[in-house]
Amino acid sequence: MASSSDIASAVTKLSPENAELFKKLCQNVLTSPSDPKFRRLKLSNAKIGGLCAEPDIGAGFQAMGWVPVENGAVLELPAAADLGKMKEVVDLAFGGEPITITVMRGVFRTKLELPPTARVAHLKLAIEQNAELGKMARGRQRLLAYYPPKPLHEGPQTLVELGIKSVQLEDEWQQLVNDMRESRVSFLRLAQALENPAL
Repeated sequence: MASSSDIASAVTKLSPENAELFKKLCQNVLTSPSDPKFRRLKLSNAKIGGLCAEPDIGAGFQAMGWVPVENGAVLELPAAADLGKMKEVVDLAFGGEPITITVMRGVFRTKLELPPTARVAHLKLAIEQNAELGKMARGRQRLLAYYPPKPLHEGPQTLVELGIKSVQLEDEWQQLVNDMRESRVSFLRLAQALENPAL
């Protein structure tokens, strides 16, 4: 049976969307433990089924007390289940002091608070959801960090592990348009840009 730290480790490797879904499913139970609707996870739901298919997540739910019922189509948390392990997993995966990342776009500076386990993908999602930063789609974002500035790429390391406290945000599409106006775009770069559905 997986330990709380094993499950939390698996959660930190999820996509931002799946990590948020995991957190929401657990917090629903922790905040309303007597509500039966939060104690049933229908695996036929595309998002929940996709989450449970992720490595170690389905087994993690079972280790937290969820039981497969209805021929494995549903995970159900019995009323007598101990919620201590679930709380511990949520605390390990999402707890701790939030980190603040300063996002610089032109002359503007915006501070974003993220969980300490956040990775570059989480930062891109936060930027996409932030109105001050123009809700820029992830596919258009180019993040630069360090000095001299280097592009940041999505990966398994957290922002804390990378030593990131601030990033410069550029809009790939805007940069391409500016370069086209100044005749600094090769046909190869234009072709590559046109293959990107986010642009």
